[in-house]
Amino acid sequence: MNQLDTYSYPLYGASLIEASAGTGKTYTIVNLYLRLLLGHQCSELHSSLTDNRAGLGVDQILVVTFTNAATAELKQRIQRRLHRAYLDFYQQRSDDSFIQKLIDDTDNLELAAETLLLASRQMDEAAIFTIHGFSQRMLSEHAFASGSVFDEQLELDQSKWVQQAVEDYWRSHIVPQPKVMLHYIRSLWTSPVALQKTIDGVLEREFVAYKTTSLSQASEQLEQFIKSTQQLKHWWLTQNVSSRLQEAKLKGNTKLGKSDIYRKMDTFCQSESVICPFDNGWLDWFPEKVEKARSKNSAELTDLNFEIFEIVEEQRSVFLTTLKIAVQNEALRQVKQNLDAFKTRTSKLSPNDLLTRLNDGLLGKNGATLSKLIREQFPAAMIDEFQDTDHYQLSVFSQVYPLQQNTKANYSLIMIGDPKQAIYGFRGADIYTYIQAKQQVSKDKQFTLATNWRSQKALVDAVNHLFDNSENGFLFERDIPFHPVNAASPNTFLELNQQRVASLTFCHLQADKNVIAIKDAKVNLAGHVANIIVGLLQNATLLNDDDANSRSQKVLAKDCCVLVKDRTEANVVKQALAARGVDSVFLVRHSVYATEIALDLYRLLDALVNPTDERRLKAALSSELMCFTAMQLDQLFSSESEWQTTVDLFVEWQIKWQRFGIMMVLNQIMQHFDLFSGLMLHFSDGLRRLTDLRHLIEMLQQQSLITPGDSQLLYWFGQQIQQPDHNNEAHQLRLETDGNLVQIITIHASKGLEFPYVFIPFGCAYRLASEAIFHNEDMELILDFENNSKNLEQADYERLAEDTRLLYVALTRAVYNCFVGVWNPALGRSQSQSGLYQTALGKLLSRADFEPCDRLISEQIQQLQLQADIDYQTLLPEPEILHYHTPETSESATFSIKPFNTQIDGTWRITSYSAIARNQFLVEHEQPGTDEQETPNHLDALSSDQTVSLVGESQPDNLSRFEFTRGAQAGSFLHGVLENIDFQKPDQLSQVIAQQSAWFGIDEKWHNTVAVWLQDVLAASIEIPHVQTANNRFSLASLTAQQVCPEMEFHLPLQTVQAKPFNQLINGVFKTSKRQYQFSQLHGLLKGFIDLTFCLDGRFYVADYKSNYLGPDFSDYSQDKMQLAMIEHDYHLQSLLYILALHRFLKSKLEDYDYDQHVGGAYYWFLRGMSAHQEGNGIYFFKPDREVIESLDALFMGENITSKEVKSTGQEQMDLW
Repeated sequence: MNQLDTYSYPLYGASLIEASAGTGKTYTIVNLYLRLLLGHQCSELHSSLTDNRAGLGVDQILVVTFTNAATAELKQRIQRRLHRAYLDFYQQRSDDSFIQKLIDDTDNLELAAETLLLASRQMDEAAIFTIHGFSQRMLSEHAFASGSVFDEQLELDQSKWVQQAVEDYWRSHIVPQPKVMLHYIRSLWTSPVALQKTIDGVLEREFVAYKTTSLSQASEQLEQFIKSTQQLKHWWLTQNVSSRLQEAKLKGNTKLGKSDIYRKMDTFCQSESVICPFDNGWLDWFPEKVEKARSKNSAELTDLNFEIFEIVEEQRSVFLTTLKIAVQNEALRQVKQNLDAFKTRTSKLSPNDLLTRLNDGLLGKNGATLSKLIREQFPAAMIDEFQDTDHYQLSVFSQVYPLQQNTKANYSLIMIGDPKQAIYGFRGADIYTYIQAKQQVSKDKQFTLATNWRSQKALVDAVNHLFDNSENGFLFERDIPFHPVNAASPNTFLELNQQRVASLTFCHLQADKNVIAIKDAKVNLAGHVANIIVGLLQNATLLNDDDANSRSQKVLAKDCCVLVKDRTEANVVKQALAARGVDSVFLVRHSVYATEIALDLYRLLDALVNPTDERRLKAALSSELMCFTAMQLDQLFSSESEWQTTVDLFVEWQIKWQRFGIMMVLNQIMQHFDLFSGLMLHFSDGLRRLTDLRHLIEMLQQQSLITPGDSQLLYWFGQQIQQPDHNNEAHQLRLETDGNLVQIITIHASKGLEFPYVFIPFGCAYRLASEAIFHNEDMELILDFENNSKNLEQADYERLAEDTRLLYVALTRAVYNCFVGVWNPALGRSQSQSGLYQTALGKLLSRADFEPCDRLISEQIQQLQLQADIDYQTLLPEPEILHYHTPETSESATFSIKPFNTQIDGTWRITSYSAIARNQFLVEHEQPGTDEQETPNHLDALSSDQTVSLVGESQPDNLSRFEFTRGAQAGSFLHGVLENIDFQKPDQLSQVIAQQSAWFGIDEKWHNTVAVWLQDVLAASIEIPHVQTANNRFSLASLTAQQVCPEMEFHLPLQTVQAKPFNQLINGVFKTSKRQYQFSQLHGLLKGFIDLTFCLDGRFYVADYKSNYLGPDFSDYSQDKMQLAMIEHDYHLQSLLYILALHRFLKSKLEDYDYDQHVGGAYYWFLRGMSAHQEGNGIYFFKPDREVIESLDALFMGENITSKEVKSTGQEQMDLW
């Protein structure tokens, strides 16, 4: 393959990048993304653009990954790279050679810098999706072309639907079967759950059945089998076979030498049953078995034809095979139909449905149109982790971006992955699909990354030699060749007891027997690996090979990672480490609901729901969670007084649960029974249990806010335990500690990660394929329910190939050193046959002229020693236990608390207008409109009884603005609408009203009324009092978006403002309504949001929307009645504070600032009274004198103001109309 140069990589047509482990795949993606943004050497893509940009936008470059976590990480990596590139382009030089080349090639550096800056700010709009996210977006945006339905709902978990579909099939097709047929079906699958397990793995995969039969064929074979069975029974009885055999003096140590077998056979033959009464069929009655049972003194039985048993057994075997194939074929077909019917009926979709729907759309009648639309939307696409693709994904992308060579292609499809790391076959990933795609891409468009940036050079060379020298490689040599890579990192060496440790060490477990059972090997190798880890932690240091004076690094527990295949192996390793005093943690995707502590907590909740049920309460108290000993439980259950006290406590806790919530009650129970100490003292994994317990309590508290009632919460909890979701991020087991722990992780989960020191203790573990699922020569997936031996052998070959890729992933996780356990494993349960060649490592070491044995392992590894930094060690069973001693702190070391000398100002607070008005001084942020309450009744008394109907105001069902919802919620809703519209675009009102009403819970019946009302408000004429010219009016509708600033936030410093001068100042302004604001002092910040700040003819104004209800008529919103409302709610203080904020803002922004010239004043718009047809109503204006604002400004800055009375501004509070 061609070595990739990111700078000159061809960005047109379809291409393929194979990135070996650690070679910088993500870095390459980010750099190619950078080139596409800048339009570097990709003019072929410009024909699809509609503007004159040099490159593509972030919304035109499609990047597809396979997990949400990878999507988030990739976005972050791209954004960081773009920001770095922007800074470099801005200063026109870079320390990064790749960016410097781009700078040298760019004509307009200023435009390029702006492009990069804009792109980094628009990353939220970047087209970086998971495959399912991409499919969902395309189906939504191109609904007509794809033929998708608009109102379908996506559900992430379809397991319940599948279960229901299987149960429907079982009821409709299995239960009605005849009794004999039903018996044999249930002998294969005891329940619908068992049947579901056999079809789950292939339900959503495209496959070809190796053999197809039907239930009708199985029924015909059953009839023949029944007929033969009846003939057998007749022969047995008429020939008196039972007596003949018992009188023949057969060997007593054989089955036929015992009387029980004859009693069972006689009973069967005398009954009407045709179901074989023996577990292993008729095998014990075969002629050779009868002959073996005869002794020298046995009577002759040659006249009895026992071959009839062979005939019946053959028919039974053929029937069962046909039945198995028929039921599974029919179940797959019918369950798919049931599932599709359910989804159609309920308008539901699963994530995989998104992909298949998009694929169907691309293959349908509008497929050409849809593919063109997607290609024009995304001229460039990069598919990450492409080795984990499947049939549907390849079909989708090959329809949109043809893979065949096209020199005039105006699109770019870059498929990036590593087939050597294709390890997710159990999830449906198909390496053969990758191979098909690779074969369609021309050779000159296939590239590889040749430099490993992760591991030290010696380790890279060692892994190169292991795979490069093997005759077998990855078992797909033509399609998945191994290309050795170079190393960018210098050599390091690990020194243990003054001896250098090889970068790759094979630890060979040998025993007296030729082969070792896998279970025995795992226990022994886990102990040996644990001893190696203890030795490294206590005596090893890491040094740089090229620097003798370099600073050594101690090996820490968190630097060590043990890679395993499953939880069972992890437990073996964890126990071995614990026996040596080394703490470890198993990092795995596992739901907290699948733990033992979850079951114990369920029993406790069950007892709380039913505290008087003695059985439930005793079950809860007997669980491991409660940490009682047998003696303590016996004493509790025997003592009537203690038991009654316990029952009373649970009754009391049940009442508290209903009143105060589940979390408080569970915390009280844990404190009462001292569960924290109990779990830590009684169990070696006490910290793990305690972490899970706290996690579960947190989840229960969250769910209790959604699920009302204790019984409902208990039911929900039980459902989670029965069907734990291991993929739900919120349910994942949490780390029990952030301490320095050895990490244990599955190889599958380790992909993409790196660790300083890696241990693979079970390098020769394997599990033979148990199902004949394989690919034929045409790369079609074949499913053989019969498990034909030849097909099973092919399936196992594919299993071995994936195990080889899994081994490659494991070996390439290490940065410095890797240790691998190896032994000669037994083949299955054999005591003598070797299964070495069934393992990935054994296959790599195998030789055609050598039988698998310990000698082969030894010689092959020692041969590798001559070529690379590889060590070979022999180990014996039953390793000793080396105890780890935690390094002690030097006695000379002294620790002290660092003194804190900074003074904390305890009087500093954040306050607001609302807090001051309520005589408080500490508040949280308030929503707009929360100060708007219904006006007291004495205002209603002033209102007129007549209502003016406005021309054009819609009043369906007599709804009007005056009847509109009152209070803070209504105020916040109206604020939200006016804040989010352009005053000059009233057509936005309907959409914004619908949006805000959903947010604030406003009934939909008000939508039309509010829309007409606010259009009238926008058109209302507002007078500017200090302008004496004819042009002294405006309306909100006349204000452009450039003139207004909605919801302007401000923070005004407060320097020790005392209540007395503050009250004197305010009361000096408003003499008719004395206020006494009670606070010791205001010191900190005054915080607020101004509803609207706008500029008109060079003057700046503040405005506040009020939804207060003053009465049912426009006349109730006159100046005198608004004045009463202003006094009642202390809005005058609010206006002073808002104008002060505006004053300070303008003073900092305008060089020639003058209060009288630039500050217009404050408007209060009582929205219910504002109308284009009722001039003047609902509009209140106020502007304080300069002296007032300057005095308040000085007071807030901590200055002393004169005690002289401030001039009242009452003349400004005039009737403007």
